[in-house]
Amino acid sequence: MSARDAKARAVVIGGGIGGLLAAVALADAFDETIVVERDTLVDGQGFRRGVAQSPHPHALLSAGAEAMESLLPGLAKELHADGAPTNDLGNVLMCAGPRQSPRLQLGTRIQTFTRTFLEEHLRARVRALPGVRICDGTSAVGLTPDTAGGVAGVQVQDGDGARRWEAGLVVDAGGRGSRLRQWLPGLHRAGGIDQVVEGRVAYSTVWLDYDGPLRRDCPGIYEVGSAAHHGRGAGVVFCERDRALIMLYGRGGDMLARTAADYADAARVLRNPAIDDLVGRLTPGHRVYRYTRLPNLRRRYDRVRAWPDGLLVMGDALCVFNPVYGQGMTVAALQAIELRRQAAALRSDPAAARTVQRRLFARTSVPWRLAVSADTPWVAAPPLHSPLLRAALGRVNDRAVDDPIVRAAFLKTMQMSDPLALLRPRALARLLRP
Repeated sequence: MSARDAKARAVVIGGGIGGLLAAVALADAFDETIVVERDTLVDGQGFRRGVAQSPHPHALLSAGAEAMESLLPGLAKELHADGAPTNDLGNVLMCAGPRQSPRLQLGTRIQTFTRTFLEEHLRARVRALPGVRICDGTSAVGLTPDTAGGVAGVQVQDGDGARRWEAGLVVDAGGRGSRLRQWLPGLHRAGGIDQVVEGRVAYSTVWLDYDGPLRRDCPGIYEVGSAAHHGRGAGVVFCERDRALIMLYGRGGDMLARTAADYADAARVLRNPAIDDLVGRLTPGHRVYRYTRLPNLRRRYDRVRAWPDGLLVMGDALCVFNPVYGQGMTVAALQAIELRRQAAALRSDPAAARTVQRRLFARTSVPWRLAVSADTPWVAAPPLHSPLLRAALGRVNDRAVDDPIVRAAFLKTMQMSDPLALLRPRALARLLRP
């Protein structure tokens, strides 16, 4: 392959949400875009080995939904036609034990679905793009350096052996298992150190077939009261094909139910009638999916001065959020929007990668602050200000259940559609009153 042909190729490491969206972002600017995915991808195969959180609820925030629709027009209609419920964000049922929020029409539409459902639809759209190829069952095992210290391609391994793909741009969207530090160990020494905030959260999820009255006009349930006071919480997402995903979480390993009976006992502590009703439908045959070790982790590649030409990192390979807040897919979508803006510049000048990497990192700033603020009071050695932070978060959660103005601001903040909504005069006044 000539150097000119190689420059017209982009390789994306990782075929998850971030990698698929990166391929969409690059498709128009590069003659060929290859997505390298270690797993063998078969629609209808169920949970994918490379996505340990597949069985758990995944939330696409409103900001992320808008970004995905911009990248793939018509996606929302396609998802809805295949069964993904669409509802008003204000119909999310916020609860503090037996207290339940009244419905609130915000005019913001949200869709709810399982992770596998969304990924399969994205994969079908990406496969249909001209010049884009998904190579599953193929592992990226290293990077190919160029003579100037940049990246000139990817080394891969599949059933036919090892080979090398030259490329003008390599995007690492390989998730939290990214091996970039092993391939380029100098990145850490050059300033790409990690920020870690470990809230010690663990959670359990059960899938329930449910077509009861609650799901017909309610996208989900968010239990906030126990989370604010005891580090316990719950969430329910009503998804496609009459599925309800029920999640219980606890900090410090609390609420890690192993069986359906354990699940019922753990849910009873919350004193939430809506969740009790759903959990009461479980049988011993329902499987409980458990997940632990959920740190917020951000890799400071923006600080690396001698960033390699022709290399970018995005999605969970750059910043991992506590999944309870549902920010990962949205951040990947917002980064893909930025990547699409810069794709032509990256093709013509691989050195532009340094500037673009900083812009991709900037997309993590607001959600990082939100996630870290919520998790800081629960770390092993909380800072001195954590009691104040815990009290403030407790006030927000408590008021959001009963006060429609606070609830609207809370939902807009968490959906990243208006990150400063809780600091605006009307909402702030409601929070500060006795």
